[in-house]
Amino acid sequence: MRKDMKLTDLKQHIADAIQSNVKDLRFWTFMRRHNGTIRIDSPLVDTPADFQLRQIQLTRVLSYQLPVLYVENLSNYDTTTTDLDYTRLTCTNNIIIHIKYYDPFLKKLSGVGNLFLNESTCFRQILPNLCHFRNLPFPQDFLLYEEVYPGSISRLSLDSSLKEAQFQSGDILTFQLPIPNNGPNNLDLPTIPDYYDYLFHCVSVTFSPIPSSSSLSSPPSPPPPHPSSSLASKSVTLNLNLNLPYSSVASQLATALNISDPSKLRISSSPSSSPPLRILPSTSLADLLPYINKQSLPSIAEHSLYYELLDLSLDQLDKLRSFSITFTASSLRSSHSFDILVDKSASCQLLFALCYPKISAFLTDSSSSLPNPLPIRFYLVSNCQISTVLSASDLISSIPEFPTPSIIAELLPSVTDLPLSSSPSLTSSLSPPPSSLPTISINVFHFHKILSHTHSIPFLLTLFPNEPFFPDTALRIKSKLGITSDKEFSKILFYFVPHSATTKAESRPLLPPPTSSSPPPPPPPLPAPAPALPSDNLNDLQKCQGKDPDLDLSSDLSLPNPFYLYHLITNQNDSLAIEHPDRKANKYMTDSSAIKILN
Repeated sequence: MRKDMKLTDLKQHIADAIQSNVKDLRFWTFMRRHNGTIRIDSPLVDTPADFQLRQIQLTRVLSYQLPVLYVENLSNYDTTTTDLDYTRLTCTNNIIIHIKYYDPFLKKLSGVGNLFLNESTCFRQILPNLCHFRNLPFPQDFLLYEEVYPGSISRLSLDSSLKEAQFQSGDILTFQLPIPNNGPNNLDLPTIPDYYDYLFHCVSVTFSPIPSSSSLSSPPSPPPPHPSSSLASKSVTLNLNLNLPYSSVASQLATALNISDPSKLRISSSPSSSPPLRILPSTSLADLLPYINKQSLPSIAEHSLYYELLDLSLDQLDKLRSFSITFTASSLRSSHSFDILVDKSASCQLLFALCYPKISAFLTDSSSSLPNPLPIRFYLVSNCQISTVLSASDLISSIPEFPTPSIIAELLPSVTDLPLSSSPSLTSSLSPPPSSLPTISINVFHFHKILSHTHSIPFLLTLFPNEPFFPDTALRIKSKLGITSDKEFSKILFYFVPHSATTKAESRPLLPPPTSSSPPPPPPPLPAPAPALPSDNLNDLQKCQGKDPDLDLSSDLSLPNPFYLYHLITNQNDSLAIEHPDRKANKYMTDSSAIKILN
């Protein structure tokens, strides 16, 4: 529209557009108030014939100053209400109030009309008009509220006047019938503030099933699926309140999925296998959704959540603890993983007993009969390093929850526990003499470039007094790793890591001797046999071997040929590190390099 267009021409243009008589249209201006709301201000009546659009009061809407008009169609008024007051605009009743009615049973809010009041009008005086809007018998004790905006709804007293309630032209009054004391008590939104709170915090959420991850490491005969798993395999979209408690969210989702028991639904914000959010009595939908601010309007209209149907209820699941178990048999390359649930108040004996049937399923192809119980060694792993060897008497509650631990189940006897002579498939050019000294067990872990960049499955290595590291100990490690290629094994580097070392520079490289056709020299003479000592009392063991427990190994990098890792151990926390790339790592995340951006 042109600014110099006359208001009379605009009225005629709108009347033609809506096919109405121009005399039945009344125009009102708008005003933006200090609280940010935009309301009707005053009617454009008795304007001069040459009144132009440029003279209409500008109203700021968002960041724009615009002439905003409200059009009232007088032909829509009910002509049968001539006996009621406040239905027509007069010089006295010149404050227009918009009326809305809320039905808590239908959870529906609808506009029913408007009234023309004055400052001294009491709300009790308009009760006949409100009854007429809904065809209800008079009198009725309605509940009245003022709608400022969805987050600000205030109750009104029937005996207050418009001036006392600070009502102005264009304000909104909502009313409803009170809920009787003997009425239904299962209404989700019984009052107008409840309904507005629902509108203010309502978001659209799409619930999708967590995709089932089929792994090659799964047992050959998986357990039968949940009876309702076929029902819980579709995506549904629900409009929900952010303040809705978790139990109500699960109940509405179960109804949409036709699931009888909502307590077996677990809802999470990610489809990955990360630990799910712990459900508390105070957990709401807003706690499940990322990037939600409870104090403001939702910034994203649509959200996504994921669900899975469990065999146990969440209350039962809260009493259990989940562990990730990795089972290794003859080599690390023949490993299998599975998850298991254990009672938090139980001991590790129960954990072991629950693992045996799953491990036996992986060994069903074995030609030999399986012993009962299976000879399995369990140890706790943190950051890809062994932290504790678990025993049956250890309590589940003693295992730390953070960082999330994993458990390695190793089938015994392992090639790393036996001397080379006990493995028919492995041969050595040396024949170490027998010794009465006790064996030592050390931790072996994997890393790549930096000592703290650990990966893969660690294991325990038993050291024998007269066994040279090259080739005997190295051959046992090669068999444990499942490597058959000599070329591939030659790329692996070994480091002796003292208990105080934190970097590769503080560790001691163990390099293979140069190849030679001459036979290797015999092992160095050992001290006289000593009394048997516990394997964990390494200080006494070193004295028995004629070595100083406080000897600094970092000052002497030369190693005899052959050398014995057994003689380097001075502390029970010493370990052996194997440097090689992680074969399962993302190739885009293993290395990083700087890039140069040119203008």
